[in-house]
Amino acid sequence: MSTRDGSPLAIQYVNMSKELRCSDVFKGCGHVVHGQDIRTIIALFMSHVREVHRVTNPTPELRIQVMTAVREVHAKVD
Repeated sequence: MSTRDGSPLAIQYVNMSKELRCSDVFKGCGHVVHGQDIRTIIALFMSHVREVHRVTNPTPELRIQVMTAVREVHAKVD
């Protein structure tokens, strides 16, 4: 495969991972969790929520908000 001018097309691989930013749930908090597995990310995040925000019994609404705050991030791999 090549570009219009005939030069070879460079293939760049992208590593997909997930990210959960606490500021998407608790405004003003800069804590961010990264990882490949959503269950691990949420477990780490909920541990942070218990320790820092003192939420010991999360409501169903909070759990839904956390689940919807997880996003895919792309990291270029050389």
